[in-house]
Amino acid sequence: MFSRLATLTVTEGKLLLREPATWITAVVLPSALLAVLASIPALRDPDPLYDGLRFIDVWAPSLVAMIVTTLGLQSVPPTLASYREKGVLRRLGTTRVGPLNLLVAQLLVNLLAAEVEARRWSKTALRFSSNTTPRARARQTGVRPAAAHDYRQVQRSSPYGDD
Repeated sequence: MFSRLATLTVTEGKLLLREPATWITAVVLPSALLAVLASIPALRDPDPLYDGLRFIDVWAPSLVAMIVTTLGLQSVPPTLASYREKGVLRRLGTTRVGPLNLLVAQLLVNLLAAEVEARRWSKTALRFSSNTTPRARARQTGVRPAAAHDYRQVQRSSPYGDD
């Protein structure tokens, strides 16, 4: 059972690498977005609104969710639809591999792709930061995390001038 799943997973991984549209939308686009946001100096400074973290540190987990969602919505359905159209699912149903293993292989391949991309963007984020921990940044910059009551005292001015 495991060898069939492993073989199917490797095959699905090779097929995923052959689709440039998937890699552009799921890998290149989020990395470029992270690099652009990380290059803005104001977003690299610790902010008391984020407990001394940088905006990029707070926003980065959203990038992982975006990668997983993009892979899940733009990779799996078209692949399975093309397999159904070509009769691959029907043929798999007659073998010992089965369609369930295909779904598990798709899940594993897409999670692995998301993991590779998450590691890649974390290296990109660290490249734009000389300090890697929030405490080290807080010590060097003197910006301490804000207390809970400080959030209520923050006054925001309206961009329309009707303060």
